[in-house]
Amino acid sequence: MESLTLMPNGGVPVNGERRAYIGDIACPRWLDTFDTSAVARLLRERAVTLVLPPLTQGWLARFEGLLKRLPEELLTRLEVSANDIGTLAMAASCGATPVVGCWLVRQDTDPDIASFFDAHAHPPRRVILGNGAPALLSHAPPPDTLAVHWQTPSLFAPQALAALSSAFGCHAPRVEAHIPLHGLTQVAPGCRVSAYVGIVPVALCACRGCADCPQETVPLGYSRSGAALYRRRNLVFYSHPDGSAHVPQYVDRVINLQ
Repeated sequence: MESLTLMPNGGVPVNGERRAYIGDIACPRWLDTFDTSAVARLLRERAVTLVLPPLTQGWLARFEGLLKRLPEELLTRLEVSANDIGTLAMAASCGATPVVGCWLVRQDTDPDIASFFDAHAHPPRRVILGNGAPALLSHAPPPDTLAVHWQTPSLFAPQALAALSSAFGCHAPRVEAHIPLHGLTQVAPGCRVSAYVGIVPVALCACRGCADCPQETVPLGYSRSGAALYRRRNLVFYSHPDGSAHVPQYVDRVINLQ
């Protein structure tokens, strides 16, 4: 299994890694530092994955122009992790390999779901019912079918994968997922899977411009289950440093999300 590091804002790849992961899952501003000649030099040394958030029409047109300036023979070594259908289609039409990004995979990463699996978070307690009768409430684990539903990204469904494979002409597309507190499904989804570890995104805020965007990590408080929530730029997330210990066997690539 490959272990890689996502380098934000066009950062230098980690020495020794066979694939360079460059970009940002939340903010397209790293494209301001996109150097076509530098990426071309990097592609001659190793494979490269460019990671993009959902792009507006303006950012999509800008990225397409940058991509088309790369030498055609190098595009076979380039993956584009896209988080909107337009960018996926554009990457495929330019000759790069499209990767279904973590926002398109549609995964429920709510940290509070984990508490439903934890009996210690729900100790038995006595209550009075509406009719005045006493009762004892105790934890009941969720049914297996519901647990699998929570732990399975929507795109892992066979129908969704088949539609995507047909649209982009790939038998088994690569998709990107996260390891949330309640875990990722243990059932192999029939596609190649990369897993982000380190932090788990919860939401993507609407972009209101760099002037109103916090560059530093800002604490937002705690979820009901006690997970500490943070915001950096337009990304809301929580830390999950133990995620790498819960990676399913079918995952063949792990990316450290800083």
